[in-house]
Amino acid sequence: MRRRTRILAWCGLLACCGLGLAALPARAALIEPGDLFVVVASPGAVYRIPDGGDFSTATPFATGLSSPYGLAFHPDGRLFVAERGSGEITDISAGGNFGGAAPYVSGLGNPRGLLITGSGQMLVAELSAGMVLDVTAGGVVTPASVFASGLSGPRELLETSGGRILVGEERGDEVTDITLGGDFTGGPAFATGLDTPYGLTEDAAGRLYVTEIFSGTVMDITGGGDFSRSAPFASGLAFPDEILFADGRFYAVQEFEDNILDIAAGGDASGAPVFASGLSSFPQQLAVAPIPEPGTLALVLLGLAGLGLQRRR
Repeated sequence: MRRRTRILAWCGLLACCGLGLAALPARAALIEPGDLFVVVASPGAVYRIPDGGDFSTATPFATGLSSPYGLAFHPDGRLFVAERGSGEITDISAGGNFGGAAPYVSGLGNPRGLLITGSGQMLVAELSAGMVLDVTAGGVVTPASVFASGLSGPRELLETSGGRILVGEERGDEVTDITLGGDFTGGPAFATGLDTPYGLTEDAAGRLYVTEIFSGTVMDITGGGDFSRSAPFASGLAFPDEILFADGRFYAVQEFEDNILDIAAGGDASGAPVFASGLSSFPQQLAVAPIPEPGTLALVLLGLAGLGLQRRR
């Protein structure tokens, strides 16, 4: 019996040191699993908005940022933001004022979309340079940081449930699969015929969507191909900078309306329910805090139970 209890205890320790801690948020006191965050370019802040509502008088989660745009969670729970004004990426997990804070990555030109894959690889879109950089190691960007080049205005990045990495090219009016990296000059695109694509997301069923910011539409591009004559999934939006599917909702950020709508019903979204409003000036990218896998939590609880039994004996 004692041997079995020790085994349970060691399982708990291994779970906590390995899978358990990797899946749990790093700053549980401030960030809860499933929390929704949004970047607001002016005055350079990030808001925590898990339940929606009016944020016109709310205190931001993070301030002192220089024209922030990209926002992404690491699998371990850390929250990072890409700052266009300073050309940096900063870890803002602790919340507070980050004016003058040491960055995680520096030396960027015009960073936009930020993606951290399930394996922890950190990629950032450099809009003006037409590149996507791998900045996983942090520090100052070097020529060796280039992951994908030859892109026409790369803005937002998405890792699909199947492991593909897609990038929206706003100046090329297309979405390209850059999973393997390399030079994509003149290369084939995954989806074409789009009108200035910005935000990218995937729903629970694996369907892929992209916003067309000037036409105010959201296109279903799941199968790839030419979408120049396709009907949109949703229309009637005012400069939809970002979309995100999470927790059964389909969020659409209206950059010039300072709000976020729930467009899960599709169709004419001009009258869609407002999820969040009063988001200062120019709300942009969204990010959701990672939720631990049920199996991982079970391992942690099993281990803790084993430790408890061992102590009682």
